[in-house]
Amino acid sequence: MRTPSSFAFALVLSTLTASPDLVAAGEPSAAPEFEFQRLDGGERVRLSALRGKVVLIDFWATWCEPCRRSLPRHAELAETFGDRLVVLAVSLDETHEVARRFIARQKIALDFFHDSGKAAEAFGVEAMPYAVILDRQGRIVERIAGEPYPRLAELVKKWAEAKP
Repeated sequence: MRTPSSFAFALVLSTLTASPDLVAAGEPSAAPEFEFQRLDGGERVRLSALRGKVVLIDFWATWCEPCRRSLPRHAELAETFGDRLVVLAVSLDETHEVARRFIARQKIALDFFHDSGKAAEAFGVEAMPYAVILDRQGRIVERIAGEPYPRLAELVKKWAEAKP
């Protein structure tokens, strides 16, 4: 099993070589169950508690320039789709504090979380940025590696506007 630092190193290497807007879709599959801790110290969020809503999980890090550019766009998606979409911005920075300092300087209206690498491994994160879309049943329906726009916005719209 990889340690968080070796996992982060592998992500840095793959970020440098990842082709942008790589979309890997297939048959819907059950999302692994995870509970994410908010960076602001608020309540933990369990993925199973979000069933009934489309969920966008954005794995990002402060050292990833495309990730930082994507965060305001994710906030726009959250605002556009309101209660039909939940966006979880999950930092893969080595510590909570690195991500907290970055977020404190930003004016981005998102719920921010931290992951030590376990969720990223379970979701198959191999490049940064990396986004996963879960349907209302909690199944993985889309995975996007690399710089996600505009494709991510199209996919979120497709799932958020789909009939329940």
